[in-house]
Amino acid sequence: MLVVDRSMSMSFPMENGESRWTQLTRAFGRYLTEHGTAARLGLMTFPTGDACGAGNVAVDLWTQSDTATDLQAHADGINRALQATQPGGVTPTGESLKKLIDYMPLQSGRENVVVVATDGLPNCNPDNPNSYDANPTACDCSFIASQCGGSNARLSCIDRDGTVNVVRQLRQRGVKTAVVGFGADALQGTGPLVMNAIASEGGAPRLCPSGADAECGTTNRCDPATHVCELRYYQATNDVELAAALATIGYSLTTGEACVVKLDAPPADPRFLSVLLDGQQVDPAAWSYASGDVTFQGAACDRLKSSTPDDPAQLTFRTVEVL
Repeated sequence: MLVVDRSMSMSFPMENGESRWTQLTRAFGRYLTEHGTAARLGLMTFPTGDACGAGNVAVDLWTQSDTATDLQAHADGINRALQATQPGGVTPTGESLKKLIDYMPLQSGRENVVVVATDGLPNCNPDNPNSYDANPTACDCSFIASQCGGSNARLSCIDRDGTVNVVRQLRQRGVKTAVVGFGADALQGTGPLVMNAIASEGGAPRLCPSGADAECGTTNRCDPATHVCELRYYQATNDVELAAALATIGYSLTTGEACVVKLDAPPADPRFLSVLLDGQQVDPAAWSYASGDVTFQGAACDRLKSSTPDDPAQLTFRTVEVL
């Protein structure tokens, strides 16, 4: 599920004079055209309206088939919906993500991921424990100064903890969250701390598979022990970087888990289970079965890790039902 921030700050200019929204929609257009078959996609934009309204699903997650033609046609529909959208309002990130906790297409048992693209920090939580009127410092108001207090006393505060809690609930439902910060705001003030807290809880951090700092971006570093970037969110300062970040997220989401595959239904007798990879039977010594999961080792595991939408690994499981 692509969750896209359309707040009014998206109308602000980038360094080349174009608006953030112009560059964001161009980046998504490129991604959806070049990688529309990478996954079953859907679209949520936020906010709804021009204030604090939580976002809505604009295009439902595709649930029908995995044929390239159908997937691309659906991605094209998402692109048309996004290109027709205009900026407005503020940034109810957490309140929007709440709507996905019980969103049924994300409860499919497949690899389910939310990708949040935002240029600002979350706010608009009416239950925020911080209040500008009570403690302006703790509030860390993200509205313009004249609109921080009064009826906006809680809505204007940064909603780090509330958004992190929603992302945690999504992960408990088996839904990962990847975060992309677009523009300079995510790099200023408390931005890196807030964005990193959300990305750290999401279960889809930015990775550096080769252990190189360059894989983490110009303002980031790689942890050589874990091959996870110290700032776990993706940062993009223009449309080219944003399109590249979206593509990288799509390729990286199953890293570390690609060698464990959960079957839709357990076999009646595991002794009669066989596995084909790219049309060839896999040596039983290269995989094991336990509690509904097939775990691969060696060359078979390496092949699954290297799988991409452009060069997908094809797995087939066969079994004999005992009557």
